Amino acid sequence: MSGYKYAKRTKKGEAVFRRDTNESLEFIIDYLKTNNIDHTYKKFDPMVVVTNKKNKDYMYYWTTGRWSPRHRSNRIHYRSNGIKNFVDKYLNRCYGDREELKDEASS
Repeated sequence: MSGYKYAKRTKKGEAVFRRDTNESLEFIIDYLKTNNIDHTYKKFDPMVVVTNKKNKDYMYYWTTGRWSPRHRSNRIHYRSNGIKNFVDKYLNRCYGDREELKDEASS
């Protein structure tokens, strides 16, 4: 299943699978600094707030590669294969094209 492992079951009894990026926080911060990408983080938080060229904030969870636009209700999360994949494919794309993002995130 391409790196996905069983994590738990939902209340409905459905299996939940997870794929870890195997990237450390130090690696993520170094990558963002090297590529001059604005970001903020807290040392013990599994999330880095990354800002794109249009000053739109995204929450990137470095342990799993999941991300979402930063707004009040963060119910929808997309998946990337790591920080490089997130930056290359998603960070500086036009956020208005949501359907295309959903299609790519699910593949």
